[in-house]
Amino acid sequence: MDKDLVDRVTDTAQRVVASGAISANGHGNVSLRVPGADEMYFTAGPSLRNHRAEAVVRVGLDGTLREGDLPPIQGAVVAMHTAMYADQPEVGCVLHTHSPYATAYAVARRPIGCWVEALAMFGLAAGVPVADYGPRGSQEAIAGIRAAVIPGVPAVLLANHGVLVFHLSPELAIMVGGVVEEAAQYLVDKRPQIEFIHFSDPDDLGHSDGWMSSPQLEAVRHTDRCLRTLLDATAASGLDRDTLFIISADHGGQVRGAATGGSDDLPRQLGTELLGERPAPLRLPVMRVQRPAAALPGRDREFRRQRQRRPAHPRKQAPLEAAEHQRGPRRRRRRTGSTA
Repeated sequence: MDKDLVDRVTDTAQRVVASGAISANGHGNVSLRVPGADEMYFTAGPSLRNHRAEAVVRVGLDGTLREGDLPPIQGAVVAMHTAMYADQPEVGCVLHTHSPYATAYAVARRPIGCWVEALAMFGLAAGVPVADYGPRGSQEAIAGIRAAVIPGVPAVLLANHGVLVFHLSPELAIMVGGVVEEAAQYLVDKRPQIEFIHFSDPDDLGHSDGWMSSPQLEAVRHTDRCLRTLLDATAASGLDRDTLFIISADHGGQVRGAATGGSDDLPRQLGTELLGERPAPLRLPVMRVQRPAAALPGRDREFRRQRQRRPAHPRKQAPLEAAEHQRGPRRRRRRTGSTA
């Protein structure tokens, strides 16, 4: 066997242990794809903690042992490693652990929703799905894993078993394994009561590219997909019964260059445009509020009359008038002093 690859496998095992995303006994397995070959190097020891180089084996991607000693209990999970390599040619590393919090979700058969930013950053915006249960190494288990894998999502929970992570490199696989465990632990430990999510793209693109412009409409579509992901993940996690979603926006807008002040400028047909349907006229009255005083009928004119009657503050006057106002009292004080 290639000594450098063996060393890399044992180093990856130690880094998984150091990450903390593993059970107390360190049970799990690591495999690395051999570049340019139809085989992998696999940890055949009983624990990833202090895994010996002599316990690394070479296995063909068809599951055939090519070199080393592979005990049956470790050999039972080889098939899920080879399946990931066969299905995803870009995958270079597969990790399997029983990290406690993520495994708790696996045992409960509940997916991990994307409730922490790190999941979205590392390709898990759709959360971590759960594969149906099957006996270790069985065709039923492998079929369940393949059915559960979401394209582009580098992890899956194994019902009643543990976690499977697969990525381009050992570094990325270890990172994802840690993020999945942290996300599971966060919800169990913290039980957050409020989650605030800010989707800024529709507003940003409305200002930069124009209200109802193609980039802004695409940003709204993307935001809608994000909301659907959140709703689905919440429902799949069993949290929807106790969760209230409040969705708001800060303001509306008008088509760039339009200044008629009429309701024709408003995005009346936004929903139908996003759905790709024929725009329908808005059948409800629309009122645009330009300033607070206009929110109540008749208050705008009364507000202006009050402003006209109110004496101007010196700081609001023109610079020359303000200077005269300030000099006036000083001159009067000097004259008072001279006549005393």
